[in-house]
Amino acid sequence: MFTDELGGPEVYERVLGARTFRDALEGVLERDDAWWCDDKATPAAERCAQLADRALGAALDELQARFGPDIGQWQWGRAHQARSEHRPFSRVQALAPLFELRVPTGGDTYTVNVGRVGVKADPGTGELYLNDHAASLRAIYDLGDPSRSRVMHSSGQSGLPWSRRYRDFSDAWARVAYVPLWPAPDASPGEVQRLRPRGP
Repeated sequence: MFTDELGGPEVYERVLGARTFRDALEGVLERDDAWWCDDKATPAAERCAQLADRALGAALDELQARFGPDIGQWQWGRAHQARSEHRPFSRVQALAPLFELRVPTGGDTYTVNVGRVGVKADPGTGELYLNDHAASLRAIYDLGDPSRSRVMHSSGQSGLPWSRRYRDFSDAWARVAYVPLWPAPDASPGEVQRLRPRGP
C-alpha cells in the first residue's frame, strides 16, 4: 500500500521496510483512501477493498503452502518461534540446532506479552514471522512478602550448552509461567546452593 508512494520498492525496503505502519494502515483503510490504495504501477485505479482482498488471498496461499490445506492444523507458534541465538554458532547452519534455543510462542507486536513479529525474512535462515523481540526476563516482586516473588528467564540457568540447565526455562517462559525467586523454607538440600565465605 505504501511502497509506490514512498519511493518505490528499493527505497521502501531499505529505509522503511522493517516498520509496520499499523496505525497509518488502519487509518487509510478506515477512510477508504483511494490515493494510498491505488497501485500507481497499474493503469487501473485500485480501491482499498481490492488491496485487502489481494492481501488476504496472498496470506492464505502462503499459509496453505507452508502448513497444508487443513486450516484446523495451522498453529501460530509453528511460525512464530522465539529464538535465543547463540553467538557465534547460530551463524553456522550445521551447529545452530545444537546451540540455539527455539520455542513456539503466541502474541505479536501489539499484545500485552509482546512477541514482536519479524515481517522481513531472517537474513540467515530466510524464515518469516520469528519472534525477534520479547521480554527475556520477567519478574513479579512482592514487597510485602518477598517469599512470594516470582521470576522467569527465556532460556535456562546455565550458559553451558551441555548442561541440562541450558534450556530448562524455555518452555515455562513460553507459557508465561514463573519460578520462586527465593527457595521454599522446606526445600531439600539438593535444590538450594549456599555460598559461605571461606574461614580465616
